[in-house]
Amino acid sequence: MGSEKKKDAIKTIHDDSELKLWKSDNSNSEKESSRYSKIDLVSSCDNKNTYSAYDNKFKRSVTLVESIGDNQNQLDFVNEIIITTSLNHPNTLQILDFGTWKEGKPYFTIQQSDNKPLKDYIRSADSSEIKNLEIFKKICGLISHAHALNLSHEKLSTDNIVLAANGEVIVTEWAQNIKLSEPKTTETKELNEGSDSDTSKNADSEVTLDASSDIAKLGSILKSLYSKDRNTPPSDAISSIISKTSSDNAENRYQSINDLEGDIEKFLKSRNIEPQESGFFKGFAKFYQENQSACSFLLMIFAILVGVAIYSFIDINNKKQSLTQSLDKAKKESRKLKQQLKKEAKINDLFLKSELKRAKKLMTGPLYFNSPQESSKQAVDIYLSQKDPKKHHKDLFMALMIRQDFQSILKQKIKAPGPLMRIAKICAKKEKGENGLLQEDKDFNHLFTLVNKLAFEHQDFKQEFAERAISYRNAVTQESAVPVHGLKSLIQAWNPDWLLKDLYYNPKNMNLRLKGEAVSILKVESPYSSGQSFLHLLNINNLDMRQAGVESLTQLDGLHIQRLDIRATPIQEFPTHNEALKVNTLVITPGQFEEENLKLLPQEMKVYQNKLAPQAKK
Repeated sequence: MGSEKKKDAIKTIHDDSELKLWKSDNSNSEKESSRYSKIDLVSSCDNKNTYSAYDNKFKRSVTLVESIGDNQNQLDFVNEIIITTSLNHPNTLQILDFGTWKEGKPYFTIQQSDNKPLKDYIRSADSSEIKNLEIFKKICGLISHAHALNLSHEKLSTDNIVLAANGEVIVTEWAQNIKLSEPKTTETKELNEGSDSDTSKNADSEVTLDASSDIAKLGSILKSLYSKDRNTPPSDAISSIISKTSSDNAENRYQSINDLEGDIEKFLKSRNIEPQESGFFKGFAKFYQENQSACSFLLMIFAILVGVAIYSFIDINNKKQSLTQSLDKAKKESRKLKQQLKKEAKINDLFLKSELKRAKKLMTGPLYFNSPQESSKQAVDIYLSQKDPKKHHKDLFMALMIRQDFQSILKQKIKAPGPLMRIAKICAKKEKGENGLLQEDKDFNHLFTLVNKLAFEHQDFKQEFAERAISYRNAVTQESAVPVHGLKSLIQAWNPDWLLKDLYYNPKNMNLRLKGEAVSILKVESPYSSGQSFLHLLNINNLDMRQAGVESLTQLDGLHIQRLDIRATPIQEFPTHNEALKVNTLVITPGQFEEENLKLLPQEMKVYQNKLAPQAKK
């Protein structure tokens, strides 16, 4: 239950001069103003705009609310911030940040959440008496807490109470509907009109707050919580509580919210403030007293019938047992044989299931990338050995495509979506080498071109196929590098909007140029990836990533590069973990790294801070 112990009163602002001072004290710097991005207007009314935004400082999505309109609107808005933050209670809006930004407008941010008005919840299927009363207790706790701060919500009703997605209850609209309690003084009106010292003395005296108005509003809310089914009125106990919130007789009214909350707590424990016999049992007891003789006779007849039924059941059960024993002797050998057959079938099923799990592991993670040839061959054999290989056509098709065994796809009549089958049929006509791979590099590149042209609905296939197919080819040919087109296709599989022309590789000098804002992923944690940077598939001395969309150099973990140019990229720091890339010379733009990040760079690394030439920016 909430405490009603008095605390220091909340100091709100009342005029333009105080508003101007508040704005000055809470004005954002230019850096703080750029803290929010992806700002989209959600709704707008006469006095405020509501946006969805992204907090770059804490990496989270928030709801941003700004005040618009005249100074009075801004006064109410700022007081809403002051009151809500001062209440510091879980059942008020939890403000994450506030201040002034664009054109000196006050704003605050809260966590994004799908709030549901209380009056809508009451009519929903989720509503129940126990849940509703728990909600009511939380509302009482907040109002009791507000009274301790000498505050009263003038228009407290279901219209300004919402339920957050996490189930928390939130009371809103304090600034427009708040009432500060008046000072309690023993001085007379004449003394109040006297000297300034008397007035100051009175202002510092104890404040009082009449709780009866808020208690009556709480009674109205409690009554609304029982409005879902108007044909079923609240129990006598709840009706008694509602009556006591607004009784004309002061002695019968609740004197504090704690008393009201206490009665609700008692009701929740006993389901009734004054325990009574339930209607059914009370009526049965009355009927028995009025018809005792007849009821005793009926109970005796019922007992006899139960006894006869039990005797008959025992007799029938004994005969059934004798018959069962006779049949068991005749069927004993038959059961043994069936059990043996079932046991063998179960063992076989378990073996096939374990083999399927093994096939999955063989085609993913370290097990596959350590030995692509042997792992993929074993997986294909397992899928073909199943009772019904058709159930595993998807996995079997992928394994055969990776192994470039297009003829087996057609021979085994593997089922796959039409666009994928067309690729298999086209590649089946290409010449194969003795190692089972497409003989010409151009045919290997053509395979990747066909895969990349698949519609977006096959994006999962592209991502699961690309790196495993490249690793299989390299294992068979015993080459460490891959044709450049294969690398481009791998990058595009994970960056669908990136253009293949934005990568150029000079194999003679081992120089790689990679650009394009759409490329941000060069390393993934996926069972279908080796976990290494895609660029490890090429031998690279110099890497030029100007204008690339890569946000972190952890995308290049494990690489060793002579010269790395990351100007005009979002990268702002150099990784220092054990698996981080090694770079001899790093080129960045002036100010790209903050001073503390520059100090963390390896001592042996050469760092150049050069501006981009105008043509490079273009």
